[in-house]
Amino acid sequence: MVVISALSALVVATGLVVAWGVGVFSSQGEIAAADVCEQVPNRGEVAKTLHAVLPKVSEYSFDESGGPTDNPRFHYFCLVDGSDGPLLDMDVRPTSLGDNWKEWEIQAVNDVDALYTRDLSPFPAGEHAVASSRTAAIADPCFSADGKAGGGQRFSLTTVVKARKPLRLSDDKARSALMRLVADLGRKMHKDAQCDVPSRLTGK
Repeated sequence: MVVISALSALVVATGLVVAWGVGVFSSQGEIAAADVCEQVPNRGEVAKTLHAVLPKVSEYSFDESGGPTDNPRFHYFCLVDGSDGPLLDMDVRPTSLGDNWKEWEIQAVNDVDALYTRDLSPFPAGEHAVASSRTAAIADPCFSADGKAGGGQRFSLTTVVKARKPLRLSDDKARSALMRLVADLGRKMHKDAQCDVPSRLTGK
């Protein structure tokens, strides 16, 4: 009986060590509205969404740079970092459109290894929009060729959201979550940039 009890205790102790090693008892860090990049709209809702869908890590941090201006050369970037590396980023910049939408997709997503352009499919938003379980991108009219852009070249506002690591959702639900994030961000950035061409993004 004593031998069995000792063996049982050893098994339990070993199990606890293994569980701790694989993170069973590790807690997920919190994401508050105030943590989210300041220029992202609906920060409270975004905080809840990101906490629910991003990989579980012990700590999350946000880093923001740039912002929309009435100059068609601005660049906005928001990075969501985790305790083990980048998790998601949001990128907004005016872009001149290429010869075709496939060219825009590659340029917009700034793809190197095809990870983020794989399985992209269109969805109805802006001038052109595509999404997958890892990426969502929208082109929305912004600066006119004879207005703020000048030089006979018009600029669309390209907004991209990338999941640097897979979300904790099915592919379909991950795609939907990224589509909502990119549309809300693109809509706000179009307004903040004081574009002289009306947005084609519907909603608030």
